[in-house]
Amino acid sequence: MRPLELDGLHLMGAVLTILLLGQLSSFEFQTISSPHYAGDSFTVTIVARDSRGALYPYNGEALLSTTRDNYWSYIYPRVVVFRNGVCDTTVIVTLASNLAIRCTKENVTGQSNSFDVFTGPPFRLLVMLPGESLAPGSPAGRLPRQPSSQVAGDNFVFTVYLTDIWFNPVGFRSDSVYFSCTDTFAQLPPGGTISNGSGRFTAAVRQAGTHRLVALPSVQQPFRPDTSSEFTVVPGQLAGLLEILPGEYHLPGDVATEPWQTPGKGGRPVAQYVREPFQIAVYPVDRCWNLVTAPNLRVRLHSDFSFSADPPETTLVDAAVFSVEFLSPGPNQNTWATATPGSYESYRSHLEVRARGHRLDITKPDTVDAGETANVTVTVRDANGDPIVATVCRFTVVKGNGTFVSPAMLTDTLGTVTNQFVCTRGRFAEHDSFLISSGRADTFVGIY
Repeated sequence: MRPLELDGLHLMGAVLTILLLGQLSSFEFQTISSPHYAGDSFTVTIVARDSRGALYPYNGEALLSTTRDNYWSYIYPRVVVFRNGVCDTTVIVTLASNLAIRCTKENVTGQSNSFDVFTGPPFRLLVMLPGESLAPGSPAGRLPRQPSSQVAGDNFVFTVYLTDIWFNPVGFRSDSVYFSCTDTFAQLPPGGTISNGSGRFTAAVRQAGTHRLVALPSVQQPFRPDTSSEFTVVPGQLAGLLEILPGEYHLPGDVATEPWQTPGKGGRPVAQYVREPFQIAVYPVDRCWNLVTAPNLRVRLHSDFSFSADPPETTLVDAAVFSVEFLSPGPNQNTWATATPGSYESYRSHLEVRARGHRLDITKPDTVDAGETANVTVTVRDANGDPIVATVCRFTVVKGNGTFVSPAMLTDTLGTVTNQFVCTRGRFAEHDSFLISSGRADTFVGIY
């Protein structure tokens, strides 16, 4: 090789060495003091260096992170700007821990000294359900996981934390906490104490569906309350039957236990009438009165009073509906349901069965002289043909000039009422018509 060619290779190597030495090689942090508090701002200074350790005049952006980053970044801002190789910026770190800060630009990186970040002042409560994990320093306080579902009426344990604004638990103190739930029948502790940053409590939610728990501080503390994540409560196993009568409504999760308290339902049964059909629905329920699916049970109705049900027996899956007639009037008549196979039985439901008019027996004169008064006697009978005591009978003149002394009267102990029809004196004959009604009975009659 000629000397000129050798000198050219030496020259190219020297240029390459200069270029390499002039590239961005690392980031150097000035020492960060310790400690700091989560959420409080402090200043960091970062210097861009080349491979010789000299200042590299980098102008551009770089990414900040901490040595504890996982689901979230615990430092804000995440992007910083260098000017002439130096970045002076104010940051906040949200995670209470011992950590360091990293600065990265593509494959170039640098790391600060380790320093402590302490928990900030108490700010809020945080409810953690089974299946959830605490995520201190994050915007949400919880890892993005769905809470475990619960069975209606079963106990489960949940945790309440007292945290700073970034969900870091605050220890070294004790505070009172109180609870509520979107299920008004939930069995919750009346209150409790958070010690050294957290407390564990037991609850049972009775109403199937989706619900949330709420943790509330005592009135002396300005902490922010917390509403839990939404969680699912599923019905338990088939435990019995529930009758719903007209006027009643389903009340899942009800904590009432005695039959006279009508557990599992609200409202009051509407009075029914002799030999007039109405519907009774029967549902399979768990021990908390939530609806469940029955494994093809055969269900029928019973009563201590004379009644009929159509159908007499039917298959119960989600519900069974019967058309029912009671055959005689009376207060406090009952009905209940049983299902086989098994020994499933509802408690007794009570209702009043009344008599009302189905037929009117009317006695009256056919002809009355003008100006005279005629007696009109009515016996009101129910669907069985029996007279009804103390029921209203109404009298309405439809045509003519006559009038009744009383537009409405109550029947006596024999089911009878006598009203007086007054014939207005006129100059010519007329045929007066009037309507007599009671209950479901309406009869048109006339007097000449």
